[in-house]
Amino acid sequence: MRSGAVIYEVSLEIDAGAAAELDRWLTRHVDAMLTLPGFVEARVFIADDESEGVGSPSVRRIVHYTVNSRADLERYLREDADRMRADGQKTFGARMIASRRVLSDGSRSGIDHSGEGTHCRNCEFTLKGQYCSNCGQRARIRMITVWELLRDLFGDIFEFDSRLWRSLVPLILKPGHLTLEYLEGRRVRYMPPFRMYLVISVLFFLLISLFSDRDGITINGDDDGGPAISATIGDDDNNGAESGTGDEPESSPDTAGGPPAGDDDSGVLSGRSVAAVDDSAEPAPNPPGDDPPDEDGNSDAAAGQEFEEEAEDCDLDVDVIKTGLGWLDRRLTEEHLEEVCRQVRADNGAAAIREFLRNIPTMMLFFLPLIALLMKFLYPLSKRYYVEHLLFFVHYHAFFFLALTLLMITGFVVDSLHAPEWIATIATAILVIYIPIYLFVAMRRVYGQSRLATTFKYFLLGIGYFTCLVVTFTLTVIVTALTL
Repeated sequence: MRSGAVIYEVSLEIDAGAAAELDRWLTRHVDAMLTLPGFVEARVFIADDESEGVGSPSVRRIVHYTVNSRADLERYLREDADRMRADGQKTFGARMIASRRVLSDGSRSGIDHSGEGTHCRNCEFTLKGQYCSNCGQRARIRMITVWELLRDLFGDIFEFDSRLWRSLVPLILKPGHLTLEYLEGRRVRYMPPFRMYLVISVLFFLLISLFSDRDGITINGDDDGGPAISATIGDDDNNGAESGTGDEPESSPDTAGGPPAGDDDSGVLSGRSVAAVDDSAEPAPNPPGDDPPDEDGNSDAAAGQEFEEEAEDCDLDVDVIKTGLGWLDRRLTEEHLEEVCRQVRADNGAAAIREFLRNIPTMMLFFLPLIALLMKFLYPLSKRYYVEHLLFFVHYHAFFFLALTLLMITGFVVDSLHAPEWIATIATAILVIYIPIYLFVAMRRVYGQSRLATTFKYFLLGIGYFTCLVVTFTLTVIVTALTL
């Protein structure tokens, strides 16, 4: 390479079926590029990719243009780039994915390139192009910049024309479209299904975890002493009553005519440990040797009574929950379950809920293959492989988690901006209606059966789906209990 020259790399990717059309267009395009000032040479590399699925869904052509100087390249980018790129967009549209970057000559990288172009540095396979045909590693070695690292990390998110954004719109608005596109071999323009499911599910469960910590989801005892799950953002009423800033509570029939709540001669009646109130106006003196009541008016005897009640609540009959699985029953001992019960009561179940939420993504990895197997039984004559049914539910659950994520964000925005609550209510109602309709339309579009047949299988799928969900959630609860 001549001194001061730079390499301008253009990578073009398209469906394998359009490879011949791309090659014809690229020949004309390279000739046109070499007529521009400063462009002196072009080398074209063929890199056919075999990615997910059967066969070769995409091909790649990489062009290295040698430009006299960086000033010539900047002049091209400023004056001619839009015109040259428009030709490719007009010919191929969204079918072709193009990426561009500037390569240095490697003189400052400190890496020896003397052996480049003969054998792959990774597997020692003989090179016949820019990429190794055995392991796929790129032949040219160079130091990349921090900007390129950040671009690779966030590029798919912030580039509007990226595969992520091209996948999200049909995922939401076109039920079954992505599944059909993948099965028919049109895959390069969209984000790979399992990667998309992973990204969306990670985002969904991350938001679930953040919102559960923010809203304080716990397992509490209600007024009657029964268990209840609550999400508390702020106990304004209770805190106001205790601090004296809230409204004074009205007298109940049982306490009417008694001493006021602020009377120094009376204790605050709070908690489940107080079983009854003495009719005497004056409290009985403490027996010798007993500690005086604490500042809340509860004696050690009352605290002991509360501990005994909690112990009675955690007195479990382990025979009732025998699973019939020897290895599991040996783990679910009475002592272990009572310890779990005490932990749940100690922090109102906050730790148990966090552990349960952490286990749900793993549970889904077992649930998806299970429900795909059910789909295989529902369509025995469809001539579709099991993995195709699995792909259908990967796309459906990616949509499901994305819809719930958008709903959570909507609720958060409404709450933060103090907007009318009916906005979140309408969004929830739309989602409740749209999700089952989405599944029905996706089944019709992918499997191509009549409305009557699809409706029948839709209800069978609903029954099987609910059954599988109950089984997997039960197993998740058991695993959570074992890991607490």
